[in-house]
Amino acid sequence: MNIAVALPPGWRIESQDGTAARVPDTAITLSIAPLQQLPDGPRAYMQQRLHEGLGPDAVTKVVSAVDVESTSGWPVAVVQTQVDPPDGESRIHLFYKFLYHGAVAVVRSPSARELDEHRQAILDVLGTVSPVWDDEIVALGQLWERVGPPRS
Repeated sequence: MNIAVALPPGWRIESQDGTAARVPDTAITLSIAPLQQLPDGPRAYMQQRLHEGLGPDAVTKVVSAVDVESTSGWPVAVVQTQVDPPDGESRIHLFYKFLYHGAVAVVRSPSARELDEHRQAILDVLGTVSPVWDDEIVALGQLWERVGPPRS
């Protein structure tokens, strides 16, 4: 299982597995976690991801939170946060839900102003994320696709 996103020209891939990139001419980075089964407690999972990678003294303030749909109709929770010193970065987390699976994209910037300037372009790109179910059966219809239509 994986997710697919089409990065525009100029966005530089920064990891061998294609899960991290940089927005051109900025200090903004994004990373996308692999598709995984969602836990039973989504609120605790989201809180954990919002604080991931931060030191114990860092304070995360939610700037905005909104539920939207991806271009292919999947639910996405978009949460923008500001991390108070010592880290001092602005972040946008996109929590994707694909049936019982999910993925998280994290956009980071050392500058809230820079992130705000590029916010819509970033959300437009990350709004195209969709699941790739090549290696796992997630719906009964996939079984029929593999064996073909019933014979009469």
